[in-house]
Amino acid sequence: MGVSSRKFLGTVAGLALALGVTGTAVADVPESSRPIVIPMNNWTGETINAAVAGQILEDMGYNVEYVAIGAIAMAQGVADGDVTYAPELWDNNLGDLYADYIVEGKILDLGEVG
Repeated sequence: MGVSSRKFLGTVAGLALALGVTGTAVADVPESSRPIVIPMNNWTGETINAAVAGQILEDMGYNVEYVAIGAIAMAQGVADGDVTYAPELWDNNLGDLYADYIVEGKILDLGEVG
């Protein structure tokens, strides 16, 4: 098994453990009944990140809605407020659009994934 595979499996195992530990310690009453819209892109890492985040939010009592969407439409959806959370938004796929959204305060860069 390569380093990337081990790192990936370690990340998934860590997230699963964190979910198991925190799953019983969180409130079942969410702050809002509005669904949290999470995009599902066509690459494995993003799909797994989205599914894990969505499961954690569902376990916390939130309504989660998944949408199949491409990278540029995902960025536009976040900027417009139609997509609540994007686990992976690659700036190199978006060109100047990414920088414009950051400057305009339409998206918030929370750091690198992986």
